[in-house]
Amino acid sequence: MNRKEQIKEELWCEALSRGYTMQYKALGGSMSPFIKSGDMLTAKPTRRISTGDVIVYKKAKSITAHRVVGRRKIKGDPFFLTKGDASRSCDSLVSPSEVLGKVVAIKTKKGKIIKVDSFSRRIFKWSIAVISPFFLPRILPILRKAKALAFKRGTTT
Repeated sequence: MNRKEQIKEELWCEALSRGYTMQYKALGGSMSPFIKSGDMLTAKPTRRISTGDVIVYKKAKSITAHRVVGRRKIKGDPFFLTKGDASRSCDSLVSPSEVLGKVVAIKTKKGKIIKVDSFSRRIFKWSIAVISPFFLPRILPILRKAKALAFKRGTTT
């Protein structure tokens, strides 16, 4: 990461820590198909984090947005168990002090804004969190093929 990007990231983290809602561009495909590389994530600082929420956290000089799939206590201290939706395994445990905020909206590259904090979205996020560790790695290739076929049919007719 160059110095300019480092300063930008530090300012972004500082603003979140002071209570400001911030936007951040998603990079990588670990949260696909829910969040795609290039989508703009709106993150809001919060202390209320539930299973299924997508949190933004900083670990080892890297900012990550992954889904909370569980909680653990180690020596009485709480930790979040996170995982990218497209990942097969969970990340290392995240302490509450590493959490910068949670994703409350996604703006896709096509400009569609998806608010992820509504009641129906919370139910959806929770079900993804419960299902993803077991079934998503097996189902994702099937969903991608179905999407490709649907897109192909939509463009030829």
